[in-house]
Amino acid sequence: MRSLVEVNGPVTVRVYVSEHGRPVLRGAEYSVDGGRAVSVRFSELGKPVAATPPVTFPVIPSRRLLDLLG
Repeated sequence: MRSLVEVNGPVTVRVYVSEHGRPVLRGAEYSVDGGRAVSVRFSELGKPVAATPPVTFPVIPSRRLLDLLG
């Protein structure tokens, strides 16, 4: 895998893509100066999935997550 990194102030976003063939997204990490981090792994990309928001936890857009972490 190959990692691609973007730093925006205190927030570092690192995505992992396949090194050979098509650059398929395999994972992402969001970290903030001070040690807070969120890590996401992707598998079985390209296959449809059903998604429903959890009832007991709030759901927020990823941009809002960066605001909360930063």
